[in-house]
Amino acid sequence: MLEVKGYFTLKQVTNTRVFFGRMHSKQEEAALKKALLDRLYLPINDIALDKSGFFSIDPETGAVVEILDMSDVDKCFYYKEYAGVLIPTELSFLDTTIFATKRLKRLGGYNDTIRKMVILNSLRKGTLDDNFLFQ
Repeated sequence: MLEVKGYFTLKQVTNTRVFFGRMHSKQEEAALKKALLDRLYLPINDIALDKSGFFSIDPETGAVVEILDMSDVDKCFYYKEYAGVLIPTELSFLDTTIFATKRLKRLGGYNDTIRKMVILNSLRKGTLDDNFLFQ
């Protein structure tokens, strides 16, 4: 399984390359692109060195999505994961450990529902943001 390095939403698929085995017709390709546009969010599996694009595999359809032009992307954010907690990419190891521990020990913990809420809030803000957990 590929590591997830962030999430994104699409606003269009004009310059986005989508692969799904062999497409048999233009209708199948159009239906797949519409399904990708309707997704709440998609995972980022690999990021270009200059962050000018990324690569994704949609877990529902199995489609490979290659973003070459960021104009097709509505919102995105990047993260690293530690102990199941989404962590900002720029933190040192010690800060990462403190960050994750604070979230895991909060009242209510850090489960799959909280993780999805953090993903949606972060997409709304355009950067990893879980401050709502501590208000």
